[in-house]
Amino acid sequence: MNWLKNIFKLDPTPRGGAEIFSKIDVDKVIKNENIDRLGIEAGEKELPPTNATSYDANESKIILKFKDELSESYRKAKEKTEGLNIRVSKIDINPDFQNIENLPEKIKKQAASLINEFNNRLITIKETRDQLSHDLKEFQSANDLSSLPDYPESKFLSITILVAIAFIESIGNGYFFAKGNEFGFLGGYTQALIVASANVAFAFFWGYLAVPNMNSVNKTKKYLGIISIPTYLLIAISFNLFVAHYRDELSLSFEGANFRAISAFMETPFFLKDFDSFILFFIGLIISIVALIDGYKFDDKYPGYGRIYRRYKEAEKKYHQCCFNIVKSLHNLKNQSLKELQDLYENSQKDYTHLNILLSNKNKLINLYEEHYRHLEGVCDVVLKHYQHANKASRKTPPPQYFDGNFSMPPKTELIAEDELEKDKDIQSNFKDQMVKLKTLYGITGNNLQEIYRNCFGEFEKIDMYFRNFEER
Repeated sequence: MNWLKNIFKLDPTPRGGAEIFSKIDVDKVIKNENIDRLGIEAGEKELPPTNATSYDANESKIILKFKDELSESYRKAKEKTEGLNIRVSKIDINPDFQNIENLPEKIKKQAASLINEFNNRLITIKETRDQLSHDLKEFQSANDLSSLPDYPESKFLSITILVAIAFIESIGNGYFFAKGNEFGFLGGYTQALIVASANVAFAFFWGYLAVPNMNSVNKTKKYLGIISIPTYLLIAISFNLFVAHYRDELSLSFEGANFRAISAFMETPFFLKDFDSFILFFIGLIISIVALIDGYKFDDKYPGYGRIYRRYKEAEKKYHQCCFNIVKSLHNLKNQSLKELQDLYENSQKDYTHLNILLSNKNKLINLYEEHYRHLEGVCDVVLKHYQHANKASRKTPPPQYFDGNFSMPPKTELIAEDELEKDKDIQSNFKDQMVKLKTLYGITGNNLQEIYRNCFGEFEKIDMYFRNFEER
């Protein structure tokens, strides 16, 4: 067989047989095997004899080599067909078919689990929201409120203002307290920070808790709220006057300054010895008023309205967030199930395409084997004719009669039996029928999955019809 390896020519036949059925270069065979020389030498010896009816030794050797090549090609082709048969046998649409049939039931279980997970949570959150909504409406009705509360969405600005004015007052007062403090600016600033914090905190909480009562429909609360304003002014003026007296006494002596300040405040509250103390008094009073206003505007002007409205809005936000999470989970479940269905269907289509390719390659292999059989027969005949031509030219006696005939290969062994070909056709036909059924099942299953999705929304709509709005988004 080695003699043929150097005379094969690769044929641009599609993969599936070209590597098995290589073309043979006739000229190379004649040259490499010295066919002319063999023919001449045999002719000079008058071989084969005129009365010969069968091929001589040289011819038989040539024929044997081509038969061996045919046998080897058959063996390789048979191995390839068996490999294709194994791959065909592994293609099975039934698992995908079964998975598609079972998909709705699988998704139903996942949907039921999702409903169980969110159902009680949604009911609880909705009940809380509805109760707070009821409380809000009762509060609005009881207090004759028709507009929504007005309060800053962020408390950051109010708190920043509060801290800023406390800082400003402590810095300013620290300068004045430092003049009479034996510890200098550090001691003065520490005292000023304590005083400023107390001044600002008192004014803020008075403005936040007491003053808004003047807007209440309850007469008692309204009167208390109105009275709280002059009461605050009295306390704020008194506190800042006492602080100013304390600063006066500090300028004289640190020892006993607090007791002297109390005595001076009780005897002559509006008489201050130092002009700086007057400045300290007005700074403290102005900052106290700013803190009072900041506290008053920290929430809605009607007492308690902002707090109960925020509780309702927070519950409403939680309810909408829960609804959003449900919708998102349902959408994910729907998209996941439809994608799984699509993947199963596409996988079956790929299997069907793969099956057709394998069976097509098998048929191509049969055709290539037929062509190769005829090719070897033709090449062998050409080589024999070349040998016989050289033989006739060098002999004196007439050549044998069989020189006038053509060489024929022995009947070939069929690569694939007829019943196997019929079986392949049945496999292809059955697979095609299954794909038609699968396409129908694919459409039905898709509709079933959509129905499961809608039914899930239906379960939540039983809790609140408003949930329908989320389904439509």
